[in-house]
Amino acid sequence: KCAVFATSESKNQYQAENVFAIGSRNDKESVAKNLYGLLRKMDDLGIEDIYSESFPKEALGQAIMNRMEKAAAHRIVQV
Repeated sequence: KCAVFATSESKNQYQAENVFAIGSRNDKESVAKNLYGLLRKMDDLGIEDIYSESFPKEALGQAIMNRMEKAAAHRIVQV
């Protein structure tokens, strides 16, 4: 089972069964706030693989990407 984390601006562009809006690309605080809850929800749903849009590694984007990389055990696939 897999899921996609997308920004609210691009969520509708994905054709997958489990697509979740992580927040607005223009509001990284909303992304940071929603990230932990979504990760817990993925555990509850039995999601094994998560694909996510990335964020620039500056300011709060650095913290967001750091948390995502840790959750992924540093297994990053760039597409």
